[in-house]
Amino acid sequence: MASAKADPAVVAKIKNASQSMARKLLSAILDGTDDNQKYARGVFQSKIAGSDYDYVRAMYNTIGIKSFGKFIDE
Repeated sequence: MASAKADPAVVAKIKNASQSMARKLLSAILDGTDDNQKYARGVFQSKIAGSDYDYVRAMYNTIGIKSFGKFIDE
């Protein structure tokens, strides 16, 4: 998922790279720390839509956050 302002060619390039390098990316996430082993069965999703995150946005709205340009504690 990317901003509507993002260059579609760049989005496609990143999407293709993340798909073709998924095993290496996951291996790098898991390497060297026990904390990240919770992601061992993880996968990278390539077909997502903004609406897939509506439930997350709703949770933020519940605690009064309407803008997503900053982290909660900033």
